[in-house]
Amino acid sequence: MMKSKYILLAGLIPFLFLSCNSTKHDNSLTLLGSPERAAEEHILAAEENPERFIYKHVIIVGIDGGGAFQKKCNTPKMDSIFGDGIWTPNCKASLPSISAQCWASMLIGIEPSVHGLTNKNISDGRPYSDSIYPTIFKLARDSKPSAKLAAFCGWTPISEGIIERNVGVVTDTGSDEEITFNASEYIKAEKPDLMFIQFNSADQAGHSHGFGKKAYIKAMEKLDGYIGKIYEAIKEAGILDDTLFILTADHGGHLMTHGNDSPSDVDIYFGALGKTVNQSCEISLNGRDLAAIVCYAMNLKTNANWTSEVPEGFFAE
Repeated sequence: MMKSKYILLAGLIPFLFLSCNSTKHDNSLTLLGSPERAAEEHILAAEENPERFIYKHVIIVGIDGGGAFQKKCNTPKMDSIFGDGIWTPNCKASLPSISAQCWASMLIGIEPSVHGLTNKNISDGRPYSDSIYPTIFKLARDSKPSAKLAAFCGWTPISEGIIERNVGVVTDTGSDEEITFNASEYIKAEKPDLMFIQFNSADQAGHSHGFGKKAYIKAMEKLDGYIGKIYEAIKEAGILDDTLFILTADHGGHLMTHGNDSPSDVDIYFGALGKTVNQSCEISLNGRDLAAIVCYAMNLKTNANWTSEVPEGFFAE
């Protein structure tokens, strides 16, 4: 198996810069207020409650095109891991249910109509650097200058067009098998503060053979094993008790496509395991709530204009 080198995004010493310029990416991007007002009012201070548990590590696994199809697949690792935490097949993807729009909403905490990111404009080489709506990686860097941040993605436009390139995020890409190996090694060696891992094979199988069809189900069941290996790496690193481990998807699909508001496209799995996570499958949330959940767990600054929120009952505190 090939072990590729980790790549460090531009900006070798991200915490030396004092501010970030607001960038309008296309005509569909709507900014609420001026950058000055954003700097003064839109960013809320991290919650100061020394008594509540703060996670030292958050590791997110995203299955591209995963939808809520786990309920049709044999996924013993997912079932076992997240059976001790929160899980639901009824989390709602953003609309339109397309990869760029959905992953960006999860990592930025706002709807696609606001962030304006699409498959096309995150693939054309323009880096994302919006000071009014930063990603969770930028918020983590601002709050924790020495934080170890990583994004290992099979679909490189996520790390090149959604995640800011100037905040010192370690990146890697490759096949799902390669990403599993490299991410596992990175977790054990570096114990990252915040890491996002994205798998691509289920979406590829859906587009080639049909979402929910035999080849797709086979791909999902193979991913179950990869997710188990990521979980074992967290345990081997000795950080499980301090880690919020999240599994989700950007969208589902129907026939050989996706993008509409049908349940097969919009319903997505969301699972979370952590020391203070309630054990329940009866919880209502949207994909973009990921951002607020991560920031609450790590006690990071959040954005007052987010439509992302921590669902009631998610944490036991």
